[in-house]
Amino acid sequence: MDAQPNRKASEHREPTPAPADLPQPAGPPAVAAKTRVLVVDDERSIRVTLKSILGEGGYEVGVAGDVRQAREMLAAKAYDVVLTDLVLPGESGMVLVKEVRQKFPRIPVILMAGAPSKETTMEASRAGVVACLTKPVPPKKLLPAVHQAVTVRVPDAEGHPFA
Repeated sequence: MDAQPNRKASEHREPTPAPADLPQPAGPPAVAAKTRVLVVDDERSIRVTLKSILGEGGYEVGVAGDVRQAREMLAAKAYDVVLTDLVLPGESGMVLVKEVRQKFPRIPVILMAGAPSKETTMEASRAGVVACLTKPVPPKKLLPAVHQAVTVRVPDAEGHPFA
């Protein structure tokens, strides 16, 4: 006797996917799981939000409130990406961009700005920024930008990509 007499042979129910089978928001987990991102923003709420989004994407996240603190963190720990606001107390995010590109040329930098002007975007590009994001940055733009930053080769000061 059939254990399910009312079920047709053509009816098939897919198993509920296990959490590991669900799509991952930040690309391949192997990349995100090994990646450290330093978020630099003077607004605590933005630091907390970005840390949460990136953390859920599988990234290890450090946060700094200004350029001085970012310098200390970069000196103390290896980071794979720097995500910085343009407008910071004291020194600007552009100062940090230039320092990172000079001292840590293999670390890609993503710049965030409330309403970046064309001049700011051009200066950022010349300074070696790999992406310029408009704040507030939605997760659907943040996660792909960080993922791309860590998977694309960063050129050196002469514009040659690292091997």
